[in-house]
Amino acid sequence: MGVTTRSCWADVHPAIQRAVEARTGPVRGVRDAPDVDGALAVVVDTWTESVLVRGARIGDQRGREALRAEAAVAALELEHVPALKWRAMVGAWDLVATALAPGRPADLSPGSPDVTRLGDMLRRSCGSTIRGMLPEYADRWLDWTIRPELERLRGSRLLHTCMCPAHVLVTRDSVAVVDWRRAARGPAWVDAAYALVQLVEAGHRPDAALGWVRKVPAWSAASPEALATWGAAHSRYWTAQSLAERAEIAQELMAGAAVHV
Repeated sequence: MGVTTRSCWADVHPAIQRAVEARTGPVRGVRDAPDVDGALAVVVDTWTESVLVRGARIGDQRGREALRAEAAVAALELEHVPALKWRAMVGAWDLVATALAPGRPADLSPGSPDVTRLGDMLRRSCGSTIRGMLPEYADRWLDWTIRPELERLRGSRLLHTCMCPAHVLVTRDSVAVVDWRRAARGPAWVDAAYALVQLVEAGHRPDAALGWVRKVPAWSAASPEALATWGAAHSRYWTAQSLAERAEIAQELMAGAAVHV
């Protein structure tokens, strides 16, 4: 897989800079966003707001697919997702601008209030319906499951699929989930499963993490067979990626979850 070449704002053609300013209004400053993936990722500060502008070159199919997912989710106007500001084709670039989410990466260690904030967000957001604009989550697991298992991973709910702390930004009053480039359609409980693994990796005991996730209605509605399939598929995948500890966590958690669902 090739590495995406990163462009800084100063390297971008002046025509693109002008096109961005035409949509944002007078620009007070521009700074690179090094923690955001993409060939172009900058924060544009205007006199009234700050927006995150991401870009992919026209020939970069993977990069443009990521932008399509970002734009599709941002356009849904969900409480926990930074809103879409605009999308434009300018020269050789596909550009997407979203609101800049405030906050810091979540602290998911035991005792952190961010764990409660994450649970509250999942209770509100799990189950948002998404139509055909995003890929099927189940299709990612064609090489890691057999056909009857695969059907248990199908659904029509919006999934983020990477609930790591860097993608969950918290303030005193809000939680925002960012980086939707791997968004998909699938069962409502899947993001809770990813969050569950993150909690154990952050130091929570498996039984405590399972007690936390059972308060999420979408999780409680999942079938034991579906949870077991998710755990088995991820265990196989993470083992192949030399992530043996994470694979063991997935297996242990899903085995424990299936008993108590």
